[in-house]
Amino acid sequence: MAPSLNLIFTGYSGAPGNGIEERDRSHHMVALTLRRHLLHRFPDDRVEIVCAWHKNTFLRTLLTPAFPRLPLRQIHYVGHGHGGGLSFGFGNTRARAERDRSASFLTTRPISALPAGILRQILLWNESALLTGLMDVLTPAQRGAIAGRFAPGSMMHIWGCFAGAGAHLFDTNDEYWRLANPPGGRAPGIARHLAQALGIPVTASFHPAGVHGMNFWYRDAIGRLHTDRRPQRTPQWLWPAGTARWITYDAHGTGHERRIIFLGTPTPATRLAPGSPPPWLRAEIPAMAATNLPAAPACSPTAVPVPAAP
Repeated sequence: MAPSLNLIFTGYSGAPGNGIEERDRSHHMVALTLRRHLLHRFPDDRVEIVCAWHKNTFLRTLLTPAFPRLPLRQIHYVGHGHGGGLSFGFGNTRARAERDRSASFLTTRPISALPAGILRQILLWNESALLTGLMDVLTPAQRGAIAGRFAPGSMMHIWGCFAGAGAHLFDTNDEYWRLANPPGGRAPGIARHLAQALGIPVTASFHPAGVHGMNFWYRDAIGRLHTDRRPQRTPQWLWPAGTARWITYDAHGTGHERRIIFLGTPTPATRLAPGSPPPWLRAEIPAMAATNLPAAPACSPTAVPVPAAP
């Protein structure tokens, strides 16, 4: 199997702070754990962890690859999510301030008098979160450049709450968020939108009632599994909680719940039951004593420029 590239994007934790330092590194711990699972499956691949507190970092990385000769096998997102988006800058004070400025701009005349479709495009493009519909705002050349990077059998996996919802209605009582709704109201869920836009399967967690999300699980050096504390060490997983479950959307936007594309392999849902990560997955990473972990990549909530298609 030819070597390929795998990208793991990590969003902001939401921990209070100045917006430029990360106090809670749990997302990075999950990313390090995922990296080991991917190298277990694809030992000749390159696996890169990219800290992204703004969706523009995600787009820029896909459009300006650091390793252009390697086809892209898998994309992973580790961070907060909801039915309509991936919250790269969740709870980040600087991202929140930028959103407040954008909301003021879009909801004040004369801008607010523009057609709803134009206002929605401006919102999608300026948000730090990757909202459903964003990929439709990219130019055909940009979409084509991203699609051209994928290797056969590529996929995306979202490790964040609620992103697998089939549809999403942004808050119609909020003057800003209601602009994110397409004509007719409900938008496709974010995983479904990305699957259709990228043309690859996208796996995510969902709960029909929108109640149960995902929990962090940490295994200590003697093999005990914990979810009541999150030390800054590996291995650490995010896993559907309660009765939440995995779903895979194919390139046509059809959801599949019985057979999940998990880390690139079609897997019966019975092997991926909610609650805690299954023993067979945990066994891929042996119990280990505390080790010095690599530092998290540099990150910023600033909206980096998104280049035109190469």
